[in-house]
Amino acid sequence: MNLQENIRRILREESLKQSLIDEIKTEGWFEVSQYVGGDEELKKITDIHNSRQFMKLFLDLKPKQSEYDPETILYKNDNGVNVFLYPHHYKNKDKVYMLYFNYDLVYKPLESFRETKSTGERLEFLQKWLKTNYDLNVNEWDIDNYRSGDRLEYLD
Repeated sequence: MNLQENIRRILREESLKQSLIDEIKTEGWFEVSQYVGGDEELKKITDIHNSRQFMKLFLDLKPKQSEYDPETILYKNDNGVNVFLYPHHYKNKDKVYMLYFNYDLVYKPLESFRETKSTGERLEFLQKWLKTNYDLNVNEWDIDNYRSGDRLEYLD
């Protein structure tokens, strides 16, 4: 195989990797993994092998006030999918008392990684992640989840 063929192959692989990552951010880890041969195969292709690497997919979220419920702050990805949200009236000073994570997009996939297998590990990890990346101080026991198909009134 010559250099030009190697470059083409690498570009195809990088393009596939980025396409899969884009799909994960919109459709979810488990939806995408079923098309590439499962969870472990998706980890190999995307080079996402731990919770920190996985959550890097969600570092570019911008807060937006819900049009339906002005008391709710939405954190959407570039494709308009809610990654997490909280009713603003559950925030007091610097403390958020109730926060909802997208179950299919974020919470459930964290089970796939060794360091966040248990519920307690996921909650502790998400609490630290929110504080570090979004300056949100959330009581770990008040983090809740919603499924992508749920019809919460503040999901616009």
